[in-house]
Amino acid sequence: MFGRILLSVEASEGSRRAAELAVSLAEREGAHLIALNVVDPSVVDRLSRLTGRRHSEVEAEAEEDGWKYLYHVEGMAVEREVRVSLRQEKGLPEDVLLRQARELKVDLMILGLPGQRSGARRLIGLSLERVLYESPCPVLVVR
Repeated sequence: MFGRILLSVEASEGSRRAAELAVSLAEREGAHLIALNVVDPSVVDRLSRLTGRRHSEVEAEAEEDGWKYLYHVEGMAVEREVRVSLRQEKGLPEDVLLRQARELKVDLMILGLPGQRSGARRLIGLSLERVLYESPCPVLVVR
């Protein structure tokens, strides 16, 4: 049923749970798991202004952290003999997710909800709503 699964990977408890579910589902279905981390330029800009650090430094750190999360998912997948691809892109997460879902012709997209303490819940809600309405495939949201 699911040949290609797109997993959004980020630093949240919901994302960790989503990864566990995605790997398990990919194993059961014999699916190809595509793990995607998106570095959001607006978040990088905000962190740079708030911390007084150079934009390039904050961006490099965000990319490095993203690869750590991706490699963690890769380790989980390899352990269960799931075929996995890793991707990292810059852009608005909802734009990148929707484009990748279309281009890769995925059968399912899996997202984790951010924690309750997120200060950007309204923005996240609007972004999630857009993904849900515009996705070319079913979307599974994990709490």
